[in-house]
Amino acid sequence: MSTQGPTVAQLRADLAAQLDAAPEGITAAMLRQMIIFLDDYTEQQTPQQPAAPTIRERLNEAGRIRRAWKGIEPELPALFDEAEATGRCGPESIAGIVGVTPSYVYRKLREQRAADTSGHDWHHPTPSAGLRCRRCDLAHKNWSGEDCPTAE
Repeated sequence: MSTQGPTVAQLRADLAAQLDAAPEGITAAMLRQMIIFLDDYTEQQTPQQPAAPTIRERLNEAGRIRRAWKGIEPELPALFDEAEATGRCGPESIAGIVGVTPSYVYRKLREQRAADTSGHDWHHPTPSAGLRCRRCDLAHKNWSGEDCPTAE
């Protein structure tokens, strides 16, 4: 035998059935009011599902995220280079942390290193011994970090 009392739904059903045969001193209007209270209580106890975002809300959120990404994107090559220089993070781990592909990190690192050549236009983004600057014909092995004299 269950020690639990009737559920709210059972109480509501019993009251609705007794509208015509209300006990003495209780009117049908009072029973109807009680049913309304039970319905309100049931509605409040039912977990409300959040409304699904509209397409406009989803587009707004996507635009906000994209603008935030575009705001930080110019700083990424230097950040990637700094992270790799610490020796703690390789391109693969940087990619995992930031949520991009390793090839994206490698490309940004190459771009960063190419930008750090002080105006020299090497035949390869990461100059190595034997390569020459396309502008001044300086051999990379002779480069000591000075700016390219013919760079604009």
